[in-house]
Amino acid sequence: MSNKSNNQGRAYEYAWLEILYKTLKNIRPTKIIKNSSFDANKKSFEILTEDQKNLYKISAQAAVKTIFELEPLICEIEYDELTLEFLKDEFGIKGDVRDIVIGRKNLNWEIGLSIKHNHDAIKRSRLSHKIDFGKEWFNNPCSSEYWQAVNPIFDKLKN
Repeated sequence: MSNKSNNQGRAYEYAWLEILYKTLKNIRPTKIIKNSSFDANKKSFEILTEDQKNLYKISAQAAVKTIFELEPLICEIEYDELTLEFLKDEFGIKGDVRDIVIGRKNLNWEIGLSIKHNHDAIKRSRLSHKIDFGKEWFNNPCSSEYWQAVNPIFDKLKN
């Protein structure tokens, strides 16, 4: 992936986080967790033209409305703090391809978003016949019932 493409992807992720935060802070306590990924994404966003920034924000705004409709726990009016955080790229190496994680610690709940900007590359599937995503993502291996249910599907796909 070129530097330009990588930077545009980071900038788009930042636009999403900014729109999520601006919308949610008026509904409930919301905090952005700042880390090195936040800094890199913000820097990539800041070098865009104003037209590009506006386009990214408009795109994110349209998608965020859909996310809120699909996941009501994000917008639920409660007093526990909602956190927004960029996952570091190193998590992707382990199979966790989420870019933004939205969490509620009081509920031990989170949802992840994988944000793409003009992304044609195909990345390793999140689900496969080999990868135990439960163990990789949550340190809780998938059950034997899960494997019994999905293995016939993966066998069919292999053929």
